[in-house]
Amino acid sequence: MSNRAGREKRREARRRQTAIRVQGELKLLGLSVALSTLLAFVLANVMPDLPHGLAAFTSFGALTTLLAAGWIRHDAGRAFRFAAENRYLGLEGNPPRVISIAQDCPKRWLVLLHIELNPGLISRSPLA
Repeated sequence: MSNRAGREKRREARRRQTAIRVQGELKLLGLSVALSTLLAFVLANVMPDLPHGLAAFTSFGALTTLLAAGWIRHDAGRAFRFAAENRYLGLEGNPPRVISIAQDCPKRWLVLLHIELNPGLISRSPLA
């Protein structure tokens, strides 16, 4: 393989990893915004005396979105560690790379989210 072909192959692998990470970040953002919106709706209807100005809504939304994103990211990391410790993940190579996730893995969607946020954890073969 020539140097040029090797560089092109590495560039394509980086593009794929970047696309996977962006997909994970967009899922995380969507979940965080949805949770923040739900909390704002509940608070506005449960406590109608609260200030409903633009500044109050914006600051509440920004803060809860950041907190929700951190919470979901942390929970995804915990779910991944649990799956790895309890052999719900198929690993191969050195360093170990994820090649499969068991269908009966608890919180499988959180494990997938963690992998999408950290695409270096997967091998070149597709996830099963």
